[in-house]
Amino acid sequence: MNNFHPTRIGHGVRSIEDPTLTRYLKESNILLEVCPSSNLQTNMYPDLAHHPVDSLRKLKVPLSISTDCRTISNTTLNREYTLLEQQFHWTTSDFLAANLAAVDHAFTTEKIKSRLRQQLLAAYK
Repeated sequence: MNNFHPTRIGHGVRSIEDPTLTRYLKESNILLEVCPSSNLQTNMYPDLAHHPVDSLRKLKVPLSISTDCRTISNTTLNREYTLLEQQFHWTTSDFLAANLAAVDHAFTTEKIKSRLRQQLLAAYK
């Protein structure tokens, strides 16, 4: 990673297995694009209870929640959120933080990011 300077990594949830790496991700503000249902579908974890998304959140590793390829995973973002709420008791604040992190790491202009942040903050009131 020191050679390429990523700002975000698709999936990357197995980084939880290396405390040095998770610390590096947090300190370097590198976002993980987490797709829980996709990770379960590919048998990375036996069930959502064993998925590290909540542990990564608690470690304050920047993350966003996504569907990956929803036509293959047959899920929606709403379903992903519902699963996280039910399994890990994520709150509105947890989802807002993930969405704001996604905006912060989006490949777009700061002007567009600013507008998206405002829309998110208004929607989460």
